[in-house]
Amino acid sequence: MRATKEIRGIFDDAKAQWEHLTIANDFVFGKVMLEPDLCREILEMILGIPIDHVEYVRRQEVIDERVDGKGVRLDVYVRDDAGTVYNVEMQASDTHELPRRARYYQALLALDQMDRGVPYMALRDAYVIFVCGFDLFGQGRGIYWFENRCRGDGGLAMGDGAHVIFLSAVPTRARGMDDRRIDEFLDYVSERKVTGALSTRLDAAVERVLDNRTWRLEYMNLAVRDQLNRAKGRIEGREESVALLRELADALVADGRAEDVAKILTDPELRDRLCEKYGIQYPAHADA
Repeated sequence: MRATKEIRGIFDDAKAQWEHLTIANDFVFGKVMLEPDLCREILEMILGIPIDHVEYVRRQEVIDERVDGKGVRLDVYVRDDAGTVYNVEMQASDTHELPRRARYYQALLALDQMDRGVPYMALRDAYVIFVCGFDLFGQGRGIYWFENRCRGDGGLAMGDGAHVIFLSAVPTRARGMDDRRIDEFLDYVSERKVTGALSTRLDAAVERVLDNRTWRLEYMNLAVRDQLNRAKGRIEGREESVALLRELADALVADGRAEDVAKILTDPELRDRLCEKYGIQYPAHADA
């Protein structure tokens, strides 16, 4: 199988999936949360505190604090008017490592705030929040909230400002959250039930995401990149051409030409012209 054919197959699969995505998909969720009022309301309902406004620190960008470090693409990364930072992730399936991933994300949020010479007291409170399509701890709760406390005295908090929250978007969870909107939100995530004002707004936001042509192309491009990263080593002798196709796709998206990502998979002449335009040396034998 030629590299371009494999990529085209991945692209076509992602295109077919797009129309059926829901808010339980991390990409869709991240785009919905780009609406500041919705993002603020969801944080307020989970935390039970008023938030004046939110600003976006990064929008589904990769945090990679070391050259050789493990990069992480965050679904939602915002701060509020008090400087508190929030990372919210949609997690459809149990990967059996979420607690340790939450620990890693907390470390990244801390590193992302700290410049050389900055005192540790400058670190703001940080919340890592996972909206899960399963009950991670099997206790039937809708929400699990963790922070560092003294083992000998559960009432004594360490006060480091680090919080980790897991929400269970499953029909079998216990109901009756302090804020009824949490149940409404979790029902919408798990079953796409529209039962009130919040879920109505979320459903409309999802439709806006799915109607956005640029985001559809971005989703397909990311699907290609993710699949090829997982398949690295299986594409015999074509790692160079795969890497260069990814480089060209990135250049097109950065240049506002995301619609051409699909075309370069099926039109070798266009691909050659664009490679020349962006100074990318694509191997002539790639489609041989």
